[in-house]
Amino acid sequence: QLIMFSLQLGFVAIYLSDPLVSAFTNAAAIHVLVSQIKNMLGLQVPRFSGPASIFMVFQTMVDIFQKLPNTNIAELVTSLVCLTVLIPVREINQRYKSKLKAPIPVELLLIVLATVISFYARLEEKFGVTVVGNIPAGLPVPQLPTVTNFSSLIADGLAIAIVGYAVSVSLAKIFAKKHGYTVDANQELFAHGVCNLFGSFFQCFPSAASISRTSIQEGTGGNTQVQ
Repeated sequence: QLIMFSLQLGFVAIYLSDPLVSAFTNAAAIHVLVSQIKNMLGLQVPRFSGPASIFMVFQTMVDIFQKLPNTNIAELVTSLVCLTVLIPVREINQRYKSKLKAPIPVELLLIVLATVISFYARLEEKFGVTVVGNIPAGLPVPQLPTVTNFSSLIADGLAIAIVGYAVSVSLAKIFAKKHGYTVDANQELFAHGVCNLFGSFFQCFPSAASISRTSIQEGTGGNTQVQ
């Protein structure tokens, strides 16, 4: 991505027209919905990779319907309760945006409350509710990436760089249009390139935007990653 930035290849973002971005957003919304249904029902559905992933949405739905009798009622009830709280409060945030000094951080409050209830009610032990589990403290020790794998990762790395950039710029353009500001495509390339270069020393995932995280961040009144 830094090489793409040095070549000023951010101009390709002009080909991300509004209809294309809208189509991407709708497709991403369907993808997110289908990928979360299995978690709402507490079902174990295999993930698809390779050429078969093209039909992932349809294959996942087929597996979900086949495994419906195995639904975890506790996880289903938990999901429905969360949706019952989230949807009305988000609607209130949108409708009374001009009157509220800050949006109600319902997502954060719900996570804190659910964590406390899950811990003290022992939902994992009693009802098999899936939890995040142990999160290691601190940061990993920085180390140089393994250079022996570079040759086998060049093609995949290039694809990840292009797709990650396209997704990020598409989301940036969506929210830029919504809030009335402009996006510098080359600056986005530079930012992602620096993040991925720095993150490679800590075994981080590639840096890219996410429609679910971005929507939650924007819905809670966030303007940046820290504000």
